[in-house]
Amino acid sequence: MPATLTATTTTSRVALAEQNSPRAIVANDGPNDCYVTIGTSSVTATTSNTFLKVGNIVTLGTSIGTSANVAAITAAGTAALRISSPGAGAQYNAGPTGASG
Repeated sequence: MPATLTATTTTSRVALAEQNSPRAIVANDGPNDCYVTIGTSSVTATTSNTFLKVGNIVTLGTSIGTSANVAAITAAGTAALRISSPGAGAQYNAGPTGASG
């Protein structure tokens, strides 16, 4: 199950669910844009980090291993983030679910 994080104007972070994953996939469900970064359990986000618009996804690579965390911050308001950390070779589908025809 993906981790969730509510980004605000104060930096916050969450540990990756799959700690040995080489990457974190972060989806921004809004309502505001945010900035994200990946690091150790003391990582903090700033508005100089990777910019993530509402409705978009970014992949952050890491070699940290067992203490990897994603941190996020907004310039204003809040942003609801979903963070997946699939293992090496795993696929991630952030799109809508259901049958296609």
